[in-house]
Amino acid sequence: MVKFLGMIFGLTALVLSIFGFITNKTILMPYMIFFLGAMLLVLGISEFQLKRK
Repeated sequence: MVKFLGMIFGLTALVLSIFGFITNKTILMPYMIFFLGAMLLVLGISEFQLKRK
């Protein structure tokens, strides 16, 4: 479940960055950074869970 959330957040950030690159609009930049941060948080939680086992 945690890895699935990381993939969803990563793909959302990727789509937003590609859309921003093609259209040359920076209005979506805060959302892209938010989803990248969420992805890193989720991946950090999954690594923490693996070390606990």
